[in-house]
Amino acid sequence: MKKLLLFFLMATLFLTGCNMNDDDSKNQPNPDKEVTGTLGENPDVLVTNLQAPWSIQKNGDIMYVSERTGTIVEWDKNKMTRQKVNLKKTLSAKAEAGLLGFLLAPDFSKSGQAFAYYTYEEGGESINRIVVLEKMMINGRRWRP
Repeated sequence: MKKLLLFFLMATLFLTGCNMNDDDSKNQPNPDKEVTGTLGENPDVLVTNLQAPWSIQKNGDIMYVSERTGTIVEWDKNKMTRQKVNLKKTLSAKAEAGLLGFLLAPDFSKSGQAFAYYTYEEGGESINRIVVLEKMMINGRRWRP
């Protein structure tokens, strides 16, 4: 009798779990549905001539765009400055490699620090590294670990 009651209880729980009808599926994106639309009649172009842009960060009115090629573009209103990132290891030029991630530190305005994620080659292997960068004024603007 206990086995029959246990079986009935387990079957009920199983069927209840399988038949739960969440309406969340209405809010889920449909990958088969084509999204159409535009950015508007005349979207504002802020920065041009970027070389494989990857990450975008903002500090006040200044935007920073990392480029896979190893530079960070600083855009302040209508002025664009490309800044070299000096890393200890040479960036990999393979597909999906290079300077991939860039994040300003929460206290960036005071510390001038940011975090970067990049790929380099060593012994024929691709290796990823996360470093802390510091914005410096050396022969123009540069970033260094």
